[in-house]
Amino acid sequence: MLTYIFHVAIEGLTFLFPRGGLNIRFIITILIHVLPRLISPLVYGLRDTMFRKYLRRYLVCSIHKQP
Repeated sequence: MLTYIFHVAIEGLTFLFPRGGLNIRFIITILIHVLPRLISPLVYGLRDTMFRKYLRRYLVCSIHKQP
């Protein structure tokens, strides 16, 4: 869906910041094309109960007392 605003975002930001054309193109490409593909597996993974169980176990810091 974000692909539709790619050219509009580049043209608008290049108009506002004419010297940063290459940087704007790079940042917009990352935000619109790459970032959603990286976030999608995490979102669907968090919906999975088994993944969520192991995520809580390994990412939540806790102190375990040894007997």
